[in-house]
Amino acid sequence: MVDGYTTVDVMTAYTLLTGTEAGQYCVVDVRSPQEYATAHIAQSMNIPLNTLAEASLPKDRTIVVACVSGNRSGVACDFLQQQGYNCANLAGGISAWIAHGLPVARGSIAV
Repeated sequence: MVDGYTTVDVMTAYTLLTGTEAGQYCVVDVRSPQEYATAHIAQSMNIPLNTLAEASLPKDRTIVVACVSGNRSGVACDFLQQQGYNCANLAGGISAWIAHGLPVARGSIAV
């Protein structure tokens, strides 16, 4: 646990997001829409870090937060933790996800 939030490696995150308890998780990608369009976790919501304060997120699910490398998502986790959310920072971000050969979606998705 770092700064009150959990850090989760990509293989564990993939298992959680595709397993029988997947409904207990929500994936938020805090990169810009342009970055998000290049590659993202299929079930993720794109909520750029600079708009996170206005976002309405479920408090009954663990929010897995992703960015390109884990830095912006760490900042997002700090903020979300202060707001009472249970969250986990995706270690290594989408870069690590791709490096492990995990599936990604491309293009933008309206959320």
